[in-house]
Amino acid sequence: MTPVLLGLALAGADLAIGQPAPEFALPDETGRVHRLLDYRGKTLVVMFFPKDFTPG
Repeated sequence: MTPVLLGLALAGADLAIGQPAPEFALPDETGRVHRLLDYRGKTLVVMFFPKDFTPG
């Protein structure tokens, strides 16, 4: 499996544990667009990080 690095900012999108990730489409470093839907049924790791300068 080849890792794909994507950047995503979901301003104002609060996600609860267990809630499905929102649909998104983002270009990778080569310009190819990846959609969450493209990976349905496959193993995919999506990492969420807190907003910058958020306490805790």
